[in-house]
Amino acid sequence: MTAETGSMLEVQGINLSFGGTQVLREVNFGVPNGQIIGLVGPNGAGKSSLLNVISGLYRAQSGHVMFQGQPLTGRAPWKVANRGVARTFQNVELVDDSTLADNVLLGRHRHSKATLIESILHVGRAVTEERAGRRMAAELLEMVGLGGRDNELVSSMSFAEKKLVEIARALALEPTLLLLDEPASGMSSRDKHAMVATLLSLKKEQGLTQVLVEHDMQLVGAVCDRIVVLDAGAVIAEGPPREVLALKVVVDAYLGADDSKNNDIGSADIEETQ
Repeated sequence: MTAETGSMLEVQGINLSFGGTQVLREVNFGVPNGQIIGLVGPNGAGKSSLLNVISGLYRAQSGHVMFQGQPLTGRAPWKVANRGVARTFQNVELVDDSTLADNVLLGRHRHSKATLIESILHVGRAVTEERAGRRMAAELLEMVGLGGRDNELVSSMSFAEKKLVEIARALALEPTLLLLDEPASGMSSRDKHAMVATLLSLKKEQGLTQVLVEHDMQLVGAVCDRIVVLDAGAVIAEGPPREVLALKVVVDAYLGADDSKNNDIGSADIEETQ
């Protein structure tokens, strides 16, 4: 399979190895502007590793990642973020002893124009930027269902709520592309429904392009325009969720995995709402 010409994101022939273990094998796919693409597959398929390559945390041995026609390959994570690529992590990466608002504000770093002196003395642009940032943080927390809780400590949040804070922080970057690594893990069915609404709202109202790693196939079917299925580091299928998840090669990949019961690709608790 080849990456789509003209896509916002193009992954071209990515190979990644650690020691003697090949994690990704000739991975190719494209992400069209304004769509939500799901990366799915059994545990150990290489999904999170692929996000790490895209976001600059891992450097592939070969292949290229193109974003809006420009290479991301080999760029440091902060440079990738400065290009407008934000991400969340499978294991939540927040500052527990800080407030929700302060954690969200960390995502505003690429937009700061204040000098070091202004920041240290808290004068000039540093004051203006903080006020604007806190207004935005409140709006983003409201968007993800945590409105009015700006000053609560992250340490008091449940794991599912921390996931929401991390999404708000990623959105504070004002990204063009959002990478989400298992955003619904640890969430109740009700919370997952809210997550579906949030992701679809970001797509429809802001036109935000998203790449989603997720094991919950009902959520995937509800939000994704297309999915890319990885198994043992290679792409084995690509296309609309309903069609791809019915393919024998995909069913076999899941049923042969230890986590097959968790993936449950046949049920439908969350209705498709696109």
